[in-house]
Amino acid sequence: MDQNIPLQQRLEKLETLLDVNRELARELDLDKLLALIAEAAVQVMEADRCSVYVVDLVKDELWTRVAQGIDEIRMPVSRGIAGLVISTGNIVNVPDAYEMPEFDSTWDQKHGYVTRSMLCCPLRGRMGQVIGAFAVLNKKTGLFDEEDEVLLQAMAAGVAVALENALLVDELRTTNHKLSEAYDQVLLTEKLSVLGLLAGTVAHDIQNPLAVIMGNAEILAVKFPDISGVQDASRVIVRQTERITSLVDSIQNYARGDADSFGEVDIHQVLREALMLTERLLVKFGITINQQMVAELSPVMGNANRLEQVFMNLIQNAAQAMQGHQKGALMLATREVDKLGKRYVEVEVKDTGGGVPADKESDVFKAFFTTKAKDKGTGLGLAICQRIVNAHEGEIELQNRIGEGATFLVRIPVAKK
Repeated sequence: MDQNIPLQQRLEKLETLLDVNRELARELDLDKLLALIAEAAVQVMEADRCSVYVVDLVKDELWTRVAQGIDEIRMPVSRGIAGLVISTGNIVNVPDAYEMPEFDSTWDQKHGYVTRSMLCCPLRGRMGQVIGAFAVLNKKTGLFDEEDEVLLQAMAAGVAVALENALLVDELRTTNHKLSEAYDQVLLTEKLSVLGLLAGTVAHDIQNPLAVIMGNAEILAVKFPDISGVQDASRVIVRQTERITSLVDSIQNYARGDADSFGEVDIHQVLREALMLTERLLVKFGITINQQMVAELSPVMGNANRLEQVFMNLIQNAAQAMQGHQKGALMLATREVDKLGKRYVEVEVKDTGGGVPADKESDVFKAFFTTKAKDKGTGLGLAICQRIVNAHEGEIELQNRIGEGATFLVRIPVAKK
């Protein structure tokens, strides 16, 4: 009877192995598969831990998400015992890990684990190529023997097939996601093209009425030179009609990607103009303005109208974010900074409007994205800002302070002397 016990145990292990391989073959989600492999290997091999290393040919690395009790590991493809197995294509049975020169104890030291024995074999794809390594650590009873080697290699065959399938599915999902993003970009381009056509029609249709309004405003100023109220109203009318024309032109330019003429620009003057045009909104919402402008600031190379548009958008967004907040405060600061050997004028626009929701941060510069109500914004403001700043070979950056406010940093290269 006793002689039959080892045979019975081996048959039970083989039956378990067949069940495991069938279960692995059905799982195509990579993370779930790796977790399933770890659980099954520990059971079948009577080991303490398991790791599945996958070869990343692009980065020439090994990575694993299966090392029970350990987070994802990445290392050079030739490193450690797993690297040795992958380079030679042979199974390695290590009775004492610390006696083997190739053993890398980094992970033991990091996680307070002690690897004693280790059995590691290669994982081969359908074409016979090595796609990874399969390792079990610290057999619970004694050391790994030849029977364990046969059992691990038998299990590795099923693991390799399931792993290769899951990797292909994972790659397919990634490709589909990229295609979906590309399709969204095509749709966005179509929207912008239609927007450009509509803007051209609008510009043509309102050109004459705007000219009439502006002409009459100028006539009023000439007819009533001594009435200050008329003079002020005339200036406001002229300024606002010019602003409407400029806004329509900017939408057309954004959709077409028209180039602008560049020259030396005084950023402080640009900010003064932007503040003048947004002053009524800031006053309406009871927002205080704190200006921290450096006394001496180098000119930048750019287009003043386009840069003014950037800061108007940022100030308007800040004001709308602070609407309804008590003691809303807008800070505008300027400075010169060096970044990667290049000199920039940096403008900081900081508000106390509560910030951008964490899950929306990556979308703020996308066209047609907005956190405002449908009747409050088109979602083009920050997209236009980014496009203008990029055209100036500059940078725009969001520093989000959730629950406090948002800070936008705009950097424009200084004009070369």
